[in-house]
Amino acid sequence: MKQLTTKGIILNRLNFSEADRIVAVLTPDHGKVSMIAKGARRQKSKLAGGIELLCINDITFVAGKSEIKTITSARIHTHFKKIITDIDRTMMAYDFLKMIDIVTTHQNDNLYYELLSIGLQHLDESVIDPQ
Repeated sequence: MKQLTTKGIILNRLNFSEADRIVAVLTPDHGKVSMIAKGARRQKSKLAGGIELLCINDITFVAGKSEIKTITSARIHTHFKKIITDIDRTMMAYDFLKMIDIVTTHQNDNLYYELLSIGLQHLDESVIDPQ
């Protein structure tokens, strides 16, 4: 199996099984991809910190036989710290994630990734009014 590495923004997370987590990841080169992070909910998981919302993550994964890819490594590349300090910014960022999740499909279109990335970067600037 060939390992692929990409940047990605987690759109949503779903607890699966006892310790796994399924995530929808928006990537610049693969579009929206469903991935499973096996053991991510365990206390000493190496994947848990790299699949956080409101971050740009470096993700390494392998493609299996199914539609769901398996994450082998993940770490935070960019964390938008100022968003989570303000409830209005946080709610707006979650709305961005929900809207992009709804309109994207499993297609390779990097425009949505760029749009979301720029939106989160601007929302992270404290001089910009979230309204």
